[in-house]
Amino acid sequence: MGTGFRFSFFLAVFIVLTGSLFGQVPPAPTNLSVVPGILGTAVLHWDADTNAVFFRVYGSIDDSPFVKIGETPRKIFMVDNLFPHRQYQFFVTGVDTAGEGPASDTVSFMLDHMPPPPVFGTVQGFVLDSATGLPVKNAEVDFFSTHKLWSVPIHTDSAGSYSVRLDTGNYLVRASKFQYKTVWYNGTMRIDSAMVVKVLQDSVFTANFVLPPIMPPGFSTVTGTVYDSTNGQPLKNAAVFFMRPYHEFKRLEDAVGTIGGLLAERLDYDELGRLYGVVWAGITDSNGEYSAHVLTGLHYVAMAYKPGYLPRFWDDKASYFHATVFQVVSDTSGFDFHLLPLLPTNNSLSGDVQDTSGIGVPAHVLLFRHTPAGFVPVRYQMTDSLGNFNFRNVISGGVFILKAYPIGGYSPAWYSASACGVRNWHNADTIHDVGAVTGVNICVMPAPEGGFSTISGLINAPSQTPGVKKNAPMTTSPLGDVTVYALSADSGQVLAVDVSAPDGSFELDNVPAGAYTLDVDREGYSMSGGSPSVTVDASNNYQNSGNVVNVSPDQVTAVKEPGTGLPTVFRLDQNYPNPFNPTTQIRFALPVQSNVTVRVYNLIGQEVAVLVNENRAAGYHVVSWNGINAGGLPAASGVYFVRMSATPLVGNDRSPYNETRKMVLLK
Repeated sequence: MGTGFRFSFFLAVFIVLTGSLFGQVPPAPTNLSVVPGILGTAVLHWDADTNAVFFRVYGSIDDSPFVKIGETPRKIFMVDNLFPHRQYQFFVTGVDTAGEGPASDTVSFMLDHMPPPPVFGTVQGFVLDSATGLPVKNAEVDFFSTHKLWSVPIHTDSAGSYSVRLDTGNYLVRASKFQYKTVWYNGTMRIDSAMVVKVLQDSVFTANFVLPPIMPPGFSTVTGTVYDSTNGQPLKNAAVFFMRPYHEFKRLEDAVGTIGGLLAERLDYDELGRLYGVVWAGITDSNGEYSAHVLTGLHYVAMAYKPGYLPRFWDDKASYFHATVFQVVSDTSGFDFHLLPLLPTNNSLSGDVQDTSGIGVPAHVLLFRHTPAGFVPVRYQMTDSLGNFNFRNVISGGVFILKAYPIGGYSPAWYSASACGVRNWHNADTIHDVGAVTGVNICVMPAPEGGFSTISGLINAPSQTPGVKKNAPMTTSPLGDVTVYALSADSGQVLAVDVSAPDGSFELDNVPAGAYTLDVDREGYSMSGGSPSVTVDASNNYQNSGNVVNVSPDQVTAVKEPGTGLPTVFRLDQNYPNPFNPTTQIRFALPVQSNVTVRVYNLIGQEVAVLVNENRAAGYHVVSWNGINAGGLPAASGVYFVRMSATPLVGNDRSPYNETRKMVLLK
């Protein structure tokens, strides 16, 4: 089967799926504008719903009727062969398998004079295979004008050679071909390191390329066991998924030009929704064991799930965006999962993710519950292909907020009953779960990508070594799972979005040239030090790196020092060490003799251990937890809460005292 046939087949399937997914014609494109192009042309730009498969452009001259003058899958179109002193008008429509949508507003354009004749120079060269030294036939060579942002592709001949006449100016040049790595001139893989090619009048510039072939990868086997975390028993018939990490998935979308990545890597699974970027899926055997065969050298996140249990990512992480990213370099064992059973309740939260026109948008959805340590993620699932989600068996008595991370083309947003595209968690509406809550619809806004610039940097947050004195200086450390937005300095519109990796790094790709401010969002944190301003244009080669964005927790709980003598107030101190493995000490203070309980709970409120349940004298007390749950088995890595309740047995005030602290068990 030829490459062209495969591409046409997948494109046809994608169009069919897109049409069935949304079921209505695209809305009218908006913000249509026209500007003069090179050599007497007009360039149309517009914004549009990303569900359109392609766009039709219509034009008229003076008072003549409108006729179709072209079609394009992009939101930009160049009209040539224009005459001066003639009145041109244009409008655009969107098209998908449901039909052609309504027309945009009409824009007018007129050339006041004929442009001067172009001045040309020549760029030539050859493209070779780095492994064999042989010429690469039909390699594509692209030219990006650094002052016009325009690409003119050509292809090499059978001898690997190319030659093209270009308008004078500065260009970035790259060569690419299927099964080879893309290379920019001169020999770099990144646009920010590319060398500028200067085309002068009647000059000849030679730009040669050597493309490294992409070698066929090998396979490795990853094995592990899925357990019930409450009793330590293996779980048979549990599903295990190996998936592309967030940034790898985004790069795949860019490479194949399809929102949602490869069709073959999509998987619908009951109660989990439609999963994207799934490279391997399997079911555990009667011993709870699985054996995954995946490509060697790549990075993955892994998730396990069984109906009646909470889905969990490897390393005991709650969601795709909190998941630990790991690289498989050889056969590996011990990739185990510990699943927590869901408590049967009649509570549920359901709704959908949709855009402003009510069209469903596939997305990751995270459910956060309010705890003494703030909002923490407790449930994760994907929507189905129409944007619907349903969290069943939600724990009783909770206060929740919801966030959606759409699959391509849209910005993440928090649930709000009255606003669309809420970017900051402080503005999210809370949900007090009582019974079955329906109609929780999260509205998301488009995030158009219309350039090839990049803005990158690092998210930093303050940290302190556990157990140090509260007045010790704070340090900073990278923070992952932070949503980063590039906002146009002129309009405030979101033009690019990313989620920071576990090492705190972020990279906003496909950004149009211009001036921006950066905004960030993560539950429990706020930006400190103001919003950084950045610019990407020809002066910095369309690459702005090294941006450091500082965030701070809304509340920082310092570790208190043990007191001496008799305490004057009830108090539960932060455990130390924290994080810990496997033992930690928990100190509490009683000003009078009291009946005391000290209990440990997991992330969804289930009791894990009872450390104290008796009368205690006034004074300072210390109790240890060795990471063993009530069933006598080791507790899984993750977040836990220690809660002290103390009721005075003497004195006039017998009011109970309650305090909770967050603990982290890391194995």
